[in-house]
Amino acid sequence: MRELEGIDITVTQAGDAAYLTVDPQNRDVGSAAGTTKFAVKSNIIWQVTETEDWLGLANMKCPPGDGEFIVLYEENTSTEQRIGKLTVSGGGLSVHVTVTQAGAKARTLGLIFSN
Repeated sequence: MRELEGIDITVTQAGDAAYLTVDPQNRDVGSAAGTTKFAVKSNIIWQVTETEDWLGLANMKCPPGDGEFIVLYEENTSTEQRIGKLTVSGGGLSVHVTVTQAGAKARTLGLIFSN
């Protein structure tokens, strides 16, 4: 190898392209309160946001790279299903996922008629 005096050489190497994926894209859950987990594959720092008052976040492990987050959901007392949206974002990328919660079972009342 020869040395070259007085010559500066700069080598620039491109980094990996940023990526962000979440599995699964949707979780179906029952009407009772509970938790569910999503897995994240990424090479960037990411965060999770949600806007539904019946959803919460716990145990977010979101260093640069792969991680997971847990979604807490309250009981659905309505007979209608509801869908909560969450956004995982970072490095100019974003992925939207949902939690679809079943509605409560309709209750029937037995009536007895007498004369």
